[in-house]
Amino acid sequence: MQFRSFKFRLTLGYAFMMTVFLAGFAILMYTELARALYRDVERSMYAEAQSIERGIIVSFQERPDGKFESPPATEKGALAFPAEFQQEVSRAIRDWERKQRRITRSLFLVRIVGLDRSLIGSNLGGWERDILFPDYERDSALMEKGDSYQTIHFQKNPIRLYYHIVPFQGRPFFTIQIAKPLYEIEKTLTRLGLIIAVIIPLGVALACVAGWFLAKRFLRPVDEMIQQARKITAAYLKGRLPRTLTRDELDRLAETLNEMIDLHTKRLAAYQNRVPLAIYLVLCGVSVSAVFLMGFYIGFSKHRAHIMTMMLALLVASVMWLILDLDQPTSGSIRTSQQSLIDLQQDLNPMLPDKAK
Repeated sequence: MQFRSFKFRLTLGYAFMMTVFLAGFAILMYTELARALYRDVERSMYAEAQSIERGIIVSFQERPDGKFESPPATEKGALAFPAEFQQEVSRAIRDWERKQRRITRSLFLVRIVGLDRSLIGSNLGGWERDILFPDYERDSALMEKGDSYQTIHFQKNPIRLYYHIVPFQGRPFFTIQIAKPLYEIEKTLTRLGLIIAVIIPLGVALACVAGWFLAKRFLRPVDEMIQQARKITAAYLKGRLPRTLTRDELDRLAETLNEMIDLHTKRLAAYQNRVPLAIYLVLCGVSVSAVFLMGFYIGFSKHRAHIMTMMLALLVASVMWLILDLDQPTSGSIRTSQQSLIDLQQDLNPMLPDKAK
């Protein structure tokens, strides 16, 4: 069957290996790219929060009244500073924003919130004011580390949120909240997924074509050897398998099979080229005549050598028996060892294709 041929199995194996390799490479590339893009967004959000924090802190330090250099002591309550001091901080940040317009010009969605959750500054508009930044600033991880990330979805579009608490004199001062829509990244990853979904089947198809072409090209000497071997029959033993003369596995296989064919040809020739019957009759006649003449001579002679006569008869009989036995290599009593051919057959069995059931 064609589906059980070595070329088909080789092509199928090559296509399977390419599929596994391409799928693994695509998954790794998609995962690493997504991780790099999301990490870049988080880094840019962190850098934006640090830039806004530095701008506000520098504006506080440059105030001529020095009001924010020594904040008042902490009072009992939920806030780190008194409410009057927190209001002055909010007015100072708004004045800084009116002069610098740093939040307005930001490429991110930014909101500054006081510790009492009052809005200090923002560049959000429309639905963004109501949807973005849920009540997350009281989360334990944010209060312990001062930074926290969160992802929300609005109309099936992911939005990455970043919360950063600005400390002052070792106490929380206010919170900077930054948002970045991720739909561009999602679109990029979706396009990449579609490209991968198209490239992998195309790559597998090309791998199948290339594998079949390479298998057909590399196994062409095997097909030629098979065609030539089919022409070699008992009536035509002159044919030999073609060799590539490259000293590779196929060339050595052809050389070994040719040597086996030569050996078989010699044995077949020895089996077929027996002594003709006329030669047997002549040998028998000569032997009988020689024994008859010797007996006739001894009959007229006065001295009879019985031992010499018996030895001559046995010698003639032994020569006749040896010729007859060697002329029958398969049924004679004198046989040569066939171990060399058995060893050759065992060495060639693993190299031959399985027989079709």
